[in-house]
Amino acid sequence: MANEINVGKIKTLSTELRSDILHMTYLANSGHIGGPLGFVETFLVMLEHMDLDKSNPYNIKNNKLVLSAGHYSALVYSALANIFYPKEHDLIISNFRTLNDVVEGHVTHHFPFIWDSTGHLGYGPSIAAGHAIADKLFGNNNTRIFCTMGDGEQTEGTIAESLRSIKKYDLPVTIIIDCNKQQLSGSTNKVMPMNVSGTYEANDWKVYSVDGYDFDKLNNLFSQIHKNKQNVILVDTIMGKGVSEAEGTHKYHGKPVSDFEKAISELGSKNKLELYKKLRDSTEVTGLSGRPIFKTNIDVGKRTVYSNNLVDCRSAWGSALVNMGEINIDENGKPKNAKSPIAVFDCDLAGCVKTEEFGKKFPNNFFRLGIQEHSTAMTAGTVSARGVSTWLAMFGAFGHTLCYNEMMLTSMNQGNLKLVTTHNSIDTGMDSKTHSPINYLALKNHRGWKTFVPADANQTDALVRYMASEYGNMHIALGRSKISIITKQDSETPFFDENYKLNIDKGYDVLRDYGNDYIIITYGTPTFRAINASQELLKKGIKGKLINCYSPTQISDKLAEEISKSKTLVTFEDHNVETGIMFYLSPVLLRKKVYPDKIKNVGMESYSKSDSSDKLYAYFGIDENNLIEAITKIVKK
Repeated sequence: MANEINVGKIKTLSTELRSDILHMTYLANSGHIGGPLGFVETFLVMLEHMDLDKSNPYNIKNNKLVLSAGHYSALVYSALANIFYPKEHDLIISNFRTLNDVVEGHVTHHFPFIWDSTGHLGYGPSIAAGHAIADKLFGNNNTRIFCTMGDGEQTEGTIAESLRSIKKYDLPVTIIIDCNKQQLSGSTNKVMPMNVSGTYEANDWKVYSVDGYDFDKLNNLFSQIHKNKQNVILVDTIMGKGVSEAEGTHKYHGKPVSDFEKAISELGSKNKLELYKKLRDSTEVTGLSGRPIFKTNIDVGKRTVYSNNLVDCRSAWGSALVNMGEINIDENGKPKNAKSPIAVFDCDLAGCVKTEEFGKKFPNNFFRLGIQEHSTAMTAGTVSARGVSTWLAMFGAFGHTLCYNEMMLTSMNQGNLKLVTTHNSIDTGMDSKTHSPINYLALKNHRGWKTFVPADANQTDALVRYMASEYGNMHIALGRSKISIITKQDSETPFFDENYKLNIDKGYDVLRDYGNDYIIITYGTPTFRAINASQELLKKGIKGKLINCYSPTQISDKLAEEISKSKTLVTFEDHNVETGIMFYLSPVLLRKKVYPDKIKNVGMESYSKSDSSDKLYAYFGIDENNLIEAITKIVKK
């Protein structure tokens, strides 16, 4: 039996929302009205069936709303204001698209009930999958994710990816598509024809069609969707509904009406522009706040110390992950001792990126999503913001390069994603330039992301456990090959032993200190080669200092102070030399007024080729012989 809804109330509220949409966009002289005007009734009926908790908008046991088409913001803000925040209503309407409040042009997680900042079309189902997985890990088995979308965005490739993932893990997701047959530059059939229902049917989703203005049919439909886990509702609507100037045309997809008085009179509403203008000019704010930060609580265990000579960093990461799983996850995949859930995501690379053993031991926490990098990255980013310790392991060419945009969105959503990339730069086997990314520090371009590049397996272990203990988006970039364990200067003891303490604010370690003839700044796989070179230079009477800067995009003032002790600075890396460590080091040196007389930057000056790791490092001059020669020349000048 269908839930009872007050049709008269919804009809009245529909007019209020259309009036709000016109006021908001006309006042801002900006915004989207076409889709929002046509989708009002459907959106209100959906909210009736979501049973949201006004007292706690971010109760994790709530059903959740995902807005793939984030440009429907005027509709969303107006609906939430009228239903949940009547006292703040006028300020919400007047402050639309202003600097001084949370009512941004596309919806963001800074507004109550909105979990995610959206607007990049096609990501809604990936985000919905993330929320459903998080709910599953927290044992919320009665929640459902409602995801609203437009018909124009259905051509986005990430949608098909996420539909498969949602179906595979039987996640409770209902997608509601506004089928107004219009998009920004024309009709959907002319811009890019597509069989929308066929896409969902091909992935075994239950497909419904409904008139977006028939309240009985809308109510009946939303009352029965719980019978299936995966539903898509194709809602037949009219773009610009209710306003003759905008009705049925794509021209008002993204702009306000030109004749405001006529539009308002057609709705039978009052013109409140003067009231809203005064409020907008007053800079008074709503005082509303959005999604809180859901921090994680993980027991990171004890350090593992490797003493054998050759160990690959990716295996050290995999072992640390399994160890933390054993400490924190019970036999049912649930957290032990009130700790946070753990989720690990894989894109058909488990054996290569060393998550396979974790997947075998903890299948309920391991999400194998196939060759679907974009949607997987967005899903993992969403899960990470929900209080789940979330790990995504990929090849470097995919993690920080192919999924660059998803990492930006995860940054904007204040996520807590731990990205582990292997096969970086020229330490990738023999796979050629397409799989040898020399730009693995690039995530620094996204606010808040930190990148760590360990020198060996022991520092990898330390950094992985650190990442698990702290909130924030973090990336650890690893190579493929087995490399030497870094030892202390005058012994064979591992430098990064059980007594080693990371100092992330400092971000570096002095590995060799023979004198001040030169200073080498290095990180990652080249580090052991730099040690070999410094020891050979010592035999020649050239005494310098070797610094491992494992946090190369977060340069501290203390590093500048170290560099000031020598007149010769050499950077040694397998990154693109133009955007490598000197790019991040230079501003700090200038600010601290540290000006070395001689500077030599050794790094990648072209894309890679195919051969063994050792041969490639020698070919590109990132080896002991080239470093010895370069320092000898520069010191003797």
